[in-house]
Amino acid sequence: MVALTLVLPLLTAGQGAVRLRYQPLLNHPYRYRMVQSMKMEMGAMGSQGYTSSMDIDIKAVSRKGDLTTLETRMSNAKIKAPAGGPMAAAIPNMEKRMNSMKPVRMTMDSFGNPKGMSGSVGTMGFQGIRFPNHPIRVGQTWGTSIDFSQLPGMGAASAMKMGGKIPMKFRLLSLGHSGKSAKIEVSSTGTMTMNMNGQKINTVMNSKGTMTLEVATGMTTDSQMTMDSVTAFSGQTMKNHTSLTMKLK
Repeated sequence: MVALTLVLPLLTAGQGAVRLRYQPLLNHPYRYRMVQSMKMEMGAMGSQGYTSSMDIDIKAVSRKGDLTTLETRMSNAKIKAPAGGPMAAAIPNMEKRMNSMKPVRMTMDSFGNPKGMSGSVGTMGFQGIRFPNHPIRVGQTWGTSIDFSQLPGMGAASAMKMGGKIPMKFRLLSLGHSGKSAKIEVSSTGTMTMNMNGQKINTVMNSKGTMTLEVATGMTTDSQMTMDSVTAFSGQTMKNHTSLTMKLK
């Protein structure tokens, strides 16, 4: 049955269309190296930035029907920032906290929709993408949205109220390795709102990038993303540029 599950997406791809599903191999370690760079600019306060890198281990620990439970661990976290800058003194504690974080478990369906969570897991879909419920061909698009009001810990009982839905667009760019890999373009534009104890904050965000994944398992092998945002609050404006890469080791 497992072999049939893995072969069916490849057969579909060979017919000119591909049906993408998350079916990571059970108890198989997927280790990624993630590197993130961020630069912030805030008027008279000038600019600051940092680069962080870490290993991320993902393992499918169980599967029941269409639902798979995954465990994610973080390790080898390193942060670099300019010496003497506002972040420099905090780096050792930040690295220590990141490397001591407990594993996070998430249950998702084969489309990448989270169904059960522990820890702070967002609503973007597993690895930042949700798959369509139909086969797609090269050049075709599909979409979903991020609902910031549904982020864990941001509900009615929280002092921080978040809102805004940002549409996300996906496009199948190409199929490679005889249909065994798929390259997908990801883009989004929208506004996130935040109300913290009566103070209103609006953030306009634009992101774009590409992801390459295994057709048989749906697991990402390489992703490159950039995001630009402009946040307005209390008469101030803060600009942020973030780039992120994640590669399977």
